[in-house]
Amino acid sequence: MKRFILLSIFSFSFFTGFSQTKGVVIDIETFEPIPYANICIKGSNFGTTSNSKGEFTINENLENASLIVSTIGYEKETIAAKDQYIEIYLKPKVYELKEVSVKPNRTKTKLIVNSLKNKKSNHTIACNGYAWISAKHFKYQPEYSSVPYIKSIKILTNSRISNANFNVRLLSADENGEPSAEIFENNIIVSARWGKKPVIIDLSDKHIRFPENGFFVALEWFVIEENAHHYSYTYKGSREKLAGISYEPKFSVFKKYGESETWSYIGGKWYRKSLTPNENEYLDLAIELTLTN
Repeated sequence: MKRFILLSIFSFSFFTGFSQTKGVVIDIETFEPIPYANICIKGSNFGTTSNSKGEFTINENLENASLIVSTIGYEKETIAAKDQYIEIYLKPKVYELKEVSVKPNRTKTKLIVNSLKNKKSNHTIACNGYAWISAKHFKYQPEYSSVPYIKSIKILTNSRISNANFNVRLLSADENGEPSAEIFENNIIVSARWGKKPVIIDLSDKHIRFPENGFFVALEWFVIEENAHHYSYTYKGSREKLAGISYEPKFSVFKKYGESETWSYIGGKWYRKSLTPNENEYLDLAIELTLTN
């Protein structure tokens, strides 16, 4: 029997009542809409994603609430929420250009980190309409010095629809070991196929070095209609059919013991213990790296 592990957050405040707010996220310099921006209600696990036209809808009471809007390539913005149409303007980030060195061709060496070969999992984490991001931390090891570049990333997905799009962010670790700035200044938008399938992202032409303080692979759901899976369900002992919705894909996880390597972005902050079902146990995202020289 398949088991699905859904995110449960007990420490965040919930908004009561029903209201609907619509809006659009816009580049303040070009006035072009910004697609797939993460829009969350500060201090809550409610939120949404702007669609391909930069538009969004929040079906929650936003009285006295603040919205935190973030996406790669733009400065994070916090605004007071209003129960009406909102235009949110984001300022493009200015990135410091990195020095690029051209090296002669040589024999390539590969190293697999966190191998998923022959591994299967019936456990997944899912999104049922809240704008959250889950990230796995990869620690730097001395042997990576000979294979310093990230060649590819493999992610195990389980989707109930075809072509479910999601975003992959690569984030550095700050002095406290928390997810921080991007190490790759572009969204990596990926499409998951129907069913249990691995997604492989080829980064061999990006020349992304493995940071010596480690980094995070962050998986971001898009809360948009194109990713919606509508289904019906019943409670045990009842024949009444209820309507449910999930935003695909689900991401496979493995139960592990020890200090959590999995972080979650909820309500505008990163948390380390949101996916710890039991003491000294956490849910580890099924993500594999291939490194090369």
